[in-house]
Amino acid sequence: RGARGFTVVTDEGEHEVEPLAGEVVDSTGAGDALAAGFLVGGPELAREAAARCVARLGAMP
Repeated sequence: RGARGFTVVTDEGEHEVEPLAGEVVDSTGAGDALAAGFLVGGPELAREAAARCVARLGAMP
């Protein structure tokens, strides 16, 4: 969903997570960064990882 954020679905229902504000330079790897961040630290880390990823040109190693 890109600039529209993402939805977390749990037993308690759905929770919309808004993206962090910032310039998008390149979306390469954003979904991977979001997924990895979510697995490690939940929705807050996921949106931070995705925001950092799209702020630079090319995929982050």
